[in-house]
Amino acid sequence: MRGAADYSPLCVPIIAGLSVLGYTSRPSPYRWLFFLPIASISVYAVFFTASDDIIGDYSQGCWIATNFFIASDFLVLTDVQRVFRKVGSGWGRSRETAKVVEGEGTALSKGTKGDGQSELYAEQDEPDKIHDQPFLARLKWGFHLFTSPRGMGWAHGLPATRYVLPSVSKLAFFQTQALDLLGCLVLYDLAQIMLDLNPGFRVDGPAFREEQRWWMRPTVLGHTMASVGGVGGSYVVFNCLLVLLGVYEPMQWPFTFGSLLEGYTVRRCWSKVWHRNMVRFMTSHADYFAPHLPPNSRRKQYLTLYTAFFISALIHYAGDYMLLQSYTKALGAFQFFMLQPFIITLETALIAFAKRALGLAGGSSTTAGAGARPEDQKKLGRLPRLMLRLAGYAWTLSWFTYTLPIWIQPHVRAGFFKGGRYESVIGRAAKWGLGL
Repeated sequence: MRGAADYSPLCVPIIAGLSVLGYTSRPSPYRWLFFLPIASISVYAVFFTASDDIIGDYSQGCWIATNFFIASDFLVLTDVQRVFRKVGSGWGRSRETAKVVEGEGTALSKGTKGDGQSELYAEQDEPDKIHDQPFLARLKWGFHLFTSPRGMGWAHGLPATRYVLPSVSKLAFFQTQALDLLGCLVLYDLAQIMLDLNPGFRVDGPAFREEQRWWMRPTVLGHTMASVGGVGGSYVVFNCLLVLLGVYEPMQWPFTFGSLLEGYTVRRCWSKVWHRNMVRFMTSHADYFAPHLPPNSRRKQYLTLYTAFFISALIHYAGDYMLLQSYTKALGAFQFFMLQPFIITLETALIAFAKRALGLAGGSSTTAGAGARPEDQKKLGRLPRLMLRLAGYAWTLSWFTYTLPIWIQPHVRAGFFKGGRYESVIGRAAKWGLGL
């Protein structure tokens, strides 16, 4: 027994059930009380229990901590049944405009895009609000909310998921999901090659930064590749299960990760490439601490940035604690994630300074990391843009190569990377083809 008590597999179902019941409950001054048992069981499970499956413990710890903050948002900070709306079927297909079809009961609501410009999107007409519906209807609504952390098809979702996504046939849906799953499996298999190449992933191997040749150090990102393949694959399987069970209709759901080509700054790696399943509850907690700051002000943007990474650090600290069973060894997650907003702040300031020096547009310190504007691209020319982009890729690769070992070195020593390892299929095929 690694923890003070054995981990019970009932913890997650109980937490999930209480969460759904809380979202199902009608608006009330006492609805926040659902959060108390969720928080109590979550803290107990993370800090006082463990099993012999360290990979499972890590995953459970991260999920429990993530749900803790989602429940804090949906049960304490937000009156979800009065605030949240599901977007109506058949409308809002475009990000730029929403078409009103007379006689079909749509209603236009005004929202805000990420660049601060107003836009319109269509919401589902709900003459009888969800809090006036019977229990089973509210239970279904609450379950849909629980299973959609990104706000897929909800008015509170991100711009990429806020609009009703085009419906497709089940065959087309499963074909798309199968291709996504295949991509995740290939990425996970390639990660195994990198884990095998780098002796630092062995329990008794050399330290990542101090005892390795410089050209070997970037293979530490095999950890990131395995994470993308594992998390992305789990996301695809979960989508398929929800469609098979009839919870959702088949839709063209966007993949949870973005294109790697977008990651030419640290800011863009986190905002464009990495998954954004946590954005809603991170921003809502930042809004709670500074409700009167203008949403597009520099102070509000940086408060949101630092709050987001602080919450992310706490979530991964919970997973690391269940894995390592040590308050101090788990601090590696906290150090890694809290370094990110500081470097993003510095990176953004340097980009803004460089843009002003070159006379380019978009030289403010809050928009400098958002990417090149069309007028900037014309001034720079194709070749200098390509060189800057390549320099950006080299910079982000160097940054994560340097900082990632702070977090994962204790994982290696605990034997985390011994589990789930196998000989790469692609590696074996390459050896066979080369006659090795």
